[in-house]
Amino acid sequence: MTFTGSPEVGRRFLGYSAASNGKRVWPELGGKTASLVLPDADLEQAVRATADGCFYNQGQMCTASSRLLVPRADRDRALEIAAEVARTSLPDDPFAVTTSMGAIVGEGQLRSIAGFVERAVAEGGEIAAGSAERYEAVPGGSYFAPVVLGVTPEHEVARREVFGPVLSVIAYDDVEDALNIANGTEYGLAAALWSNDLNAVHRLSRRLKAGWSG
Repeated sequence: MTFTGSPEVGRRFLGYSAASNGKRVWPELGGKTASLVLPDADLEQAVRATADGCFYNQGQMCTASSRLLVPRADRDRALEIAAEVARTSLPDDPFAVTTSMGAIVGEGQLRSIAGFVERAVAEGGEIAAGSAERYEAVPGGSYFAPVVLGVTPEHEVARREVFGPVLSVIAYDDVEDALNIANGTEYGLAAALWSNDLNAVHRLSRRLKAGWSG
């Protein structure tokens, strides 16, 4: 049995399995993938890849890399790079061969995404690209342009799954701080680590609480 949904309901399925015949349950319970960029990494490469991973399929992926963790000294530059990716990844006619981003699944989800952005701004978040407004790519469609936000780990948008093209850029002070931020979520589907030091990658990847890391 497979299930895609919330952690709360997924745990119920595991309980149902244990209480019945023990059938295998494969739950996919949402994600808040952290993409952790270490100080020695190629910042531009890491930020562009993370933004692409967040905006792919309009962000409607459980593995979307929706949290970008960068050294505090690199925060402003990371916001600039991510914003550039966002501005060149705008939704368009899904039937056009040059289109890289289509529509949100429906109006309800579009309103949910916009709500996350509105609340992030109300909480003091910084918008580097995009807005909470719908994007008019094709008349009648549910389109939303990618958003890049500068936030802290305490912001709602940095803790809950948005399931939309919204990238949260979060600054950290040192590696321990970065690991605490990356692991400070109820989701544990995936994570990413960027570094040119293979020893650091092996050492730190073991401390990332995620089912899949790359």
